Amino acid sequence: MKIFLPIWILLFASFSFGLPEGWQQIRPGGETLCARGAEYSFLVRHGDPQKIVVDFAGGGACWSPMTCDSEQMFTDTVRESISKVEAQAGIYDHNNPANPYRGWTHVYIPYCTGDLHLGSRDTNYQRFNNEVFTIHHRGAVNVKAVMEWLRLNYGQPAEVSLAGCSAGSYASIVWTAYVAEAYKSAKIFQFGDSGAGVSNQLFFPQWGMQAAFPSWIPKLNPNTVDWSRLTLSDVYRSVAEYYPRIQLSQLQTEKDRVQTFLYVVLGGTASNWKAGMLTNMETAAMNPNFHYFVAPGKEHCSAGRDLFYSTRSDGVSLPGWVSNALRRSSFENVKCLECGTAEE
Repeated sequence: MKIFLPIWILLFASFSFGLPEGWQQIRPGGETLCARGAEYSFLVRHGDPQKIVVDFAGGGACWSPMTCDSEQMFTDTVRESISKVEAQAGIYDHNNPANPYRGWTHVYIPYCTGDLHLGSRDTNYQRFNNEVFTIHHRGAVNVKAVMEWLRLNYGQPAEVSLAGCSAGSYASIVWTAYVAEAYKSAKIFQFGDSGAGVSNQLFFPQWGMQAAFPSWIPKLNPNTVDWSRLTLSDVYRSVAEYYPRIQLSQLQTEKDRVQTFLYVVLGGTASNWKAGMLTNMETAAMNPNFHYFVAPGKEHCSAGRDLFYSTRSDGVSLPGWVSNALRRSSFENVKCLECGTAEE
């Protein structure tokens, strides 16, 4: 499969009148595709060309006949992702003066491929009745189309922030390496929301992730490292060490109900999730350019909701913490006092 798309197909854009004012829907075409064959598109809200937030949507994942055949396990069209932007809540509300990204150019990458935005393979799965169905794990193909469009239209911005919730949180750290290579002079900040990666089984070979490997980072080179055995802490620490000037971060709630459920699906015990999450945060924070914000509660994906503006932990407001991170000012680890420690 070709991974790089002809430049001409990236230049066609269409406007969706169902979107909020200022949001442009772009259909890159080519080999981009959603899991079951639906058309892929992404959104852009043009703002300051020198400040760009690249935002990865969440929406579950699939890796087996049972999980890929279920409509409950992952999002398979862009419609659900785009509806979050239409709500104009959280960081999508560019009229809110408390939005750290207010006035920035906002590139929103919907998710519909079941592969954490990392796949480049069409995989056949077999149901119990022996019927075969195909899932287009083309997350990396779709993201690369967006990145090429961004390169053609925005040159060399001064600041780039990569954000994402849930599945998009995992994507945000992997694709940070690509953005760092593309924009070597830019100030870069990564902000993952609700993607703690407690399970040791996060990356599946049936996705065909080679297109997303940042192979120039020695500890992530697929020629010497088995990605199916990598933990999320491994990925964060490898990127942090290779790019010491980049700021990396994660937002978690201490009892995230969705992450706990997925942890159980992957073979974990619900009561162990919180300790695993805290351990992962503390492990990644061994790198001085990684910081975490752990808030009380069970909510999943706060950045795209109005909850973003009311979230506080240990007396620190979440939007203020993100704003400080973007300014490189007073950016510290934050954990709710009642959250305890990983050893408890």
